[in-house]
Amino acid sequence: MRPSREDPYVRRLQFVDHSQIRDLAAELMTGMPAWRSPEGQRAAVESWIDAALTAAEEEGHAVFVAAATAPDEPSGIREYGRTHPFHRRA
Repeated sequence: MRPSREDPYVRRLQFVDHSQIRDLAAELMTGMPAWRSPEGQRAAVESWIDAALTAAEEEGHAVFVAAATAPDEPSGIREYGRTHPFHRRA
């Protein structure tokens, strides 16, 4: 049975996901404060993504990807074990 939009695929981040997750940066800028320049928004999101991808390799951290349509097409990520929760696509 294929999951619905309310029941996405969720799994641990794999190395092969890294480029797809980085490609989500533009979409993850949604909702950023208007006072921050577009370049600043992009830099902030990219730094969050890089931190999450690095943390995925550390003990005590877990990073998961969610995919609404297929398990190999990540549409968002969630990180656990750091001080700030992050990462979902609006």
